[in-house]
Amino acid sequence: MPNPSPTRAGLRRAWRNPRAVFCEIAWRWSFGVAALAIVAVAALRAMGTVTVGEGDLRALRGSDRTLAVLALAHIWQKTSGPLLWALAITIPVLSLIWVLAASLGRGRTLELMFPGNGGLGPNRAGVFGLHWLRVLWMLAAIAGTLAAVVFASLVANQFSSDEEPNYALYLLLISLLLPAIALGWGTMNWYLSLAPIFSVRRGSSAWSAMREAREAVRTQRGAFVTVSTAYGFPRLILLLLLISVTAGAAALAYGQGGEAAAWIIATVFTLCYFAAADFLYLARVASYAEICFPRAEPTEACKDNAMPLEAAPAATDPQAANLS
Repeated sequence: MPNPSPTRAGLRRAWRNPRAVFCEIAWRWSFGVAALAIVAVAALRAMGTVTVGEGDLRALRGSDRTLAVLALAHIWQKTSGPLLWALAITIPVLSLIWVLAASLGRGRTLELMFPGNGGLGPNRAGVFGLHWLRVLWMLAAIAGTLAAVVFASLVANQFSSDEEPNYALYLLLISLLLPAIALGWGTMNWYLSLAPIFSVRRGSSAWSAMREAREAVRTQRGAFVTVSTAYGFPRLILLLLLISVTAGAAALAYGQGGEAAAWIIATVFTLCYFAAADFLYLARVASYAEICFPRAEPTEACKDNAMPLEAAPAATDPQAANLS
């Protein structure tokens, strides 16, 4: 009997592993709640040390744009210090919490999705290192974005005319630099999200897992593109449904029960979307694993990555027998 496509196989694995889905939702939502709490506390403490003068408020409410800009500059001068200090504290704390939550959560979900590795244990240090690389790469992308904005501003001012910045040149530079940074960040982040599969399935270190992920994509690029596309469209449809349905339901709830009811409806619908998106993400990860670790005779492209366990008779793995 031929194997199902990686997309269908990944969906089946996720659907038949509710513990893995619950674990995925648990670590993601736990981090989200913790992050919101930390950001809220840091913002309140930072803003609590700053007072906005009555003159600045009158300038902001007035019709003189020059005075409004000066008032904003004055407010920023007083708030920049506490805000930067809050960022200096919250960013490392959030990074550490995310690395711990993501490393433990991703390792556990993959273990639940693919029990048994032919005697090979998961390389938790490799998973931990890969998530640290994701954080560092994200921070590098943020720094690159800020540097690109500053660079575009300096160049636009250099080629200004009549004491006005060259806005056309500024927009041109921004439209070239920011998509390039986003593409570079997205590509590397995708590889870093794929590599933990090899750390869990083969016990690979972080760097070895990155090399194996790159080789797998090189030899099976079409299969990865197909899986990514197959899961991308449902998530887009779910997002559009969330926006349209939530807007209508929240408006109806506002008319019946007021603002509190509208917020409750919007929160419930949003959480339902997050749960469905987490399920699809986990199914996509399982589909990627199916590409590189096929359950039957491995293809030539992924032969080096195939696990002995996957080629064993289905009777040795009850879960694999159910999926065949």
